[in-house]
Amino acid sequence: MDKKTSGDGKDLHIRDINSIRNKNDCEIGAEWMSYREMRQLRVAPFLASGGWDADEIKLSISHIISRAVYPVSELETNRWMRENSAICEVTGYDIENITKGCFYNITKKLYSEKEASVQD
Repeated sequence: MDKKTSGDGKDLHIRDINSIRNKNDCEIGAEWMSYREMRQLRVAPFLASGGWDADEIKLSISHIISRAVYPVSELETNRWMRENSAICEVTGYDIENITKGCFYNITKKLYSEKEASVQD
């Protein structure tokens, strides 16, 4: 980066735009709006009252939002979350723990929660 001074005394900074690299640009708009709705619906407190731990809640909310925003298979959801989405930054779930297997397991647990609430 070169620093020069313009004729009116202002500092000018010249950058080579071909040298700029962005290592992690992700989508966040639909994810953030969906997360806000999940908070208004009080999904996390509901799951917590059922004995879910914090990581399970974060994973389930991440998964629900991901499937709402980008409805594909668990394998493709895994790829999309890693490559295109900032959902884990929004929910606080560690992206390194995301696997298609964890989606299958959390889906089963969410479904059992649904079944229990239908029976009540």
